[in-house]
Amino acid sequence: MKEKLKEFKKNNEDSLISNHLENLLLDIKFQKNLDGLCVGGYSPIQDEPIWFKDLKLNVELALVHMHEDRKLSYHPSSWKDLTMGNTSLKLGDEFLKNEVIPDVVLVPGLAFTELKHRLGRGAGYFDTFLEHYKGVAIGIFYECQKVENVFEEKHDQKLDYIITETRVY
Repeated sequence: MKEKLKEFKKNNEDSLISNHLENLLLDIKFQKNLDGLCVGGYSPIQDEPIWFKDLKLNVELALVHMHEDRKLSYHPSSWKDLTMGNTSLKLGDEFLKNEVIPDVVLVPGLAFTELKHRLGRGAGYFDTFLEHYKGVAIGIFYECQKVENVFEEKHDQKLDYIITETRVY
């Protein structure tokens, strides 16, 4: 899958993913009758979709931080920091002062199935976090990452939704 993603030529897929995400976030906000919405996001690495490319929805942003002990935490951030590339998956001390639990978390991965199972990158950070998470988990992928089976294991966590450039699962 890593090789497939390296060869994948993007056109407007990131924009389409942003549009699907925006519509889904509006639906979640309405369904849960929330005044505000806090979205736990991440800085895309390698060949991951740029999920925020055309996102216009006004929501609070919390960025994920990966701790050495394979724990995740989310911290209030700004869209400017994210879009300017000022963050990574290991946030600096200035971000770590306050921790929040987002209403929605966005989850990257290498592959997914139509049944909303995900293959991560092997470290188990997101699966560990999602095991006790009570909010909505949304996987962000390209359609070319869809597979028949990710051979999920007992510790793997299923997602609530998966968004690609073509649809929402």
